[in-house]
Amino acid sequence: MERLIEYAEHIGVTWAFVDDLSPHHPGRYYDARRHIDVLDGMALPKTISAFGHELGHATFRDVPSILPHVDARQERRADAWAAHFLIDPTLYAAAAAKYGRELDWIAQELGVLKRIVIAYEDTLTRVGDRVYIGARMGAGQWRACLEVA
Repeated sequence: MERLIEYAEHIGVTWAFVDDLSPHHPGRYYDARRHIDVLDGMALPKTISAFGHELGHATFRDVPSILPHVDARQERRADAWAAHFLIDPTLYAAAAAKYGRELDWIAQELGVLKRIVIAYEDTLTRVGDRVYIGARMGAGQWRACLEVA
């Protein structure tokens, strides 16, 4: 949580725990006020995941759209941002080696929700026995490379 709070302060976003949000939508970002509300009383992995997701919206300055496909794209992008902010590649590799494809267990090991692990995995590029994180066109253009079985 501390890292999330520090990042929020760094980008000038205020935040608060509130009790008037739905458990199905436990966070909300208001771009006009640069403010995030997070549902109070949730388990730590859900709180961290919701806060991270909303910080993704804040980072990209997302605003609701009248177009459903734009909103859906913003939701996927916020999850992907949160996944890379919250998940350390080395810890992910260790959890994946330990639990295989049991995403619930990997999520529990990493302290995030399963959907954050799924968003993380959706951004990975696998080539042979290596997984590349943040792969781009050209040799050596990636943020991290992990050996996998």
